[in-house]
Amino acid sequence: MGIHSIFASRGKAALLLAAFAAIAACESSDSPTNPDPDPDPDPEPEFDFSRPLLAFETDRDGNWEIYVATEDGMEVANITNSPFTEWDVDWSPDRQQIAYRSDEEGDTDLFVMDRDGSNPVNLTNHPADEADPSWSPDGSRIAFRSNRDGDSELYVMDSDGQNVQRLTYHEDVDAEPRWSPDGTKILWRTTRSGNSDLWVMDVAEDADTLVVSNFVNVTDHPAFECAPEWGPDSFVISFVTDRDGDNEVYLMNIDGTEVRNLTNSPNSSEFWSGWSLDGLTIVFDSNRNGNDDLFLIDVDGTDLRPLIVDDDTDEVPRWR
Repeated sequence: MGIHSIFASRGKAALLLAAFAAIAACESSDSPTNPDPDPDPDPEPEFDFSRPLLAFETDRDGNWEIYVATEDGMEVANITNSPFTEWDVDWSPDRQQIAYRSDEEGDTDLFVMDRDGSNPVNLTNHPADEADPSWSPDGSRIAFRSNRDGDSELYVMDSDGQNVQRLTYHEDVDAEPRWSPDGTKILWRTTRSGNSDLWVMDVAEDADTLVVSNFVNVTDHPAFECAPEWGPDSFVISFVTDRDGDNEVYLMNIDGTEVRNLTNSPNSSEFWSGWSLDGLTIVFDSNRNGNDDLFLIDVDGTDLRPLIVDDDTDEVPRWR
């Protein structure tokens, strides 16, 4: 082939390549593209678990779960989020963990988890039923109720579930232990006097053993008393009683003096109280709106206001 033919062939090839490139460019420009999806214009903010929080139990998801809420009730978060039943909450003194009751293992055991719901651990892991956890103020122990010995008695264990010790020995019901903030007493509900009263016992350390003494009936009333809670001064308590014909939250000194009806709402039922850290406000649940919601009230009985109100049942508030 001559030089002219070679260049002619190369010229034709160049023209063909240019034509193919033009066609490809046209096809490329006509083909639809898949742009990246637009980012969510309003992403859901992450719940800030470092703030002061209120824990409570609710059935708003179809089963009983443990939620936490901000102190104004405007933000809530489900921290158990499981198909099981979780309830009976109590904060650790450093407010970093929550003890609670769960039927995850078939029976009801006591668990502990971080305040955001992570790292759940079964503390009791026993075939009996355990309930009503209450942390000691130094965080080293948890008092609780169990029927492991045949009837409802009070026990205490280390906060890691070790060294279980029985505290009460009585054929009647002993339940709902609440450790005083100063660590010297345990307040609890018992039927040993023939009806449901609130009693208090002294507690003291002896090596690795908790020594209990001086059992005293502090309500000593024919009505039904339950759900005791300590104020932060370890002297004033709140509790629930039907002594006025319906369930109300009462306040009383631990020596039985200065008993008064705090909620005083004869047309509704009030239950389960919890104290603010400064001792000035009490949170409680009430059915005054037709179902159990959470309300706040000052300790002098004034400034009643709603905290969490919805169409579901919200109860057993614990404020830390």
